Amino acid sequence: MTNIKNVGLSDVQCKDLEAFLRKIMKLPNQQSLITTIRTSANEAINRLKLNYIDKKTDYPKSFAAHHALAVLHNNVGLVEMLIVIREDLVPYGQIVQQSLETMRFHPSFATKISNFKTIIKCGGCQSFPIQYPNGLCLVCGFYKMHSCSQQIPNQVYQNKDKDKPDSKNRMLDAIVSKVFNFTEFRPKQRESIDSFTAGNDSLCILPTGGGKTFIYASSALLFMGLTVVFTPQRH
Repeated sequence: MTNIKNVGLSDVQCKDLEAFLRKIMKLPNQQSLITTIRTSANEAINRLKLNYIDKKTDYPKSFAAHHALAVLHNNVGLVEMLIVIREDLVPYGQIVQQSLETMRFHPSFATKISNFKTIIKCGGCQSFPIQYPNGLCLVCGFYKMHSCSQQIPNQVYQNKDKDKPDSKNRMLDAIVSKVFNFTEFRPKQRESIDSFTAGNDSLCILPTGGGKTFIYASSALLFMGLTVVFTPQRH
């Protein structure tokens, strides 16, 4: 409180400020800090949206433009994302094959695994432990068994002739049992994966622990290409 007084606030003003800070910094019951930050960001977007709205204009026709301006005004994260893509992801993709062929590849999560250097790793991705006699892990082995070898990062393990992949249903059943070692789907998981992999805009709302991660992880395995996941829960 001494520093506050030094800028010219009275004792009453200091107490009011302290009460205000305690109120806004206190987390609601059963609500995480991430949820609070996300809610605050949404409120900021809505306030900015109002700043761009002129009631003298045709509101229904101009709403989309006003909303877009508000998002761009607030979303400095978009610039950060573009920088990461340009400076990190593009060069990463260019050198990954060379690193795989020379056995020097290290995934970004390698530092998070204490015994990563001592694990006998898959020849196809050099990221996960070997699970099959052909030297592949669960993921690369899954691709090989279901005629999707073009998805294996190391080109040495890819078939020269393009394969005809198995049906999506058969592959999805194998993902549950062979890759993740589950006995069955949880409620709404399969419906969500089917909808998303069919190219539909999909919204799935599940409680914590309901299996949302499995949905986008399985979808990524089924897609024949790159999958980008945006989440507010990791920084």
